[in-house]
Amino acid sequence: MLQQCGGALYGWSKGKFGRWQKRVSETQTHLNYLYLGAQNPGRLKLNTNASVINNISMIGFGGVLRDHNGMVVGCFSKTFRGSLSVEDAELVAIREALLWGVQQGWQIDEVESNSLH
Repeated sequence: MLQQCGGALYGWSKGKFGRWQKRVSETQTHLNYLYLGAQNPGRLKLNTNASVINNISMIGFGGVLRDHNGMVVGCFSKTFRGSLSVEDAELVAIREALLWGVQQGWQIDEVESNSLH
């Protein structure tokens, strides 16, 4: 499933350990573990992310949908030319991910983005 989502998401997924993703902070010397699945059985959680490369006017974003066990149900990624702030790109990623989920017939119960705003 992950290989169908493109190289970027596949590479990102290699840091996943079961239902947990290992995250190392640049300012910390210890490891934090972040739960990636939905909190309740039968629910689906969508994680999104976006990237903006202003010098070539490129925006990329994607999403990974997981069940309560942290297992991948589906994923997608897109790129397009344009110029947006990181915050706006994160919002576009959430909107596109929700539209994608509806098109697939999934009921998404939780959405998580790493935007600081």
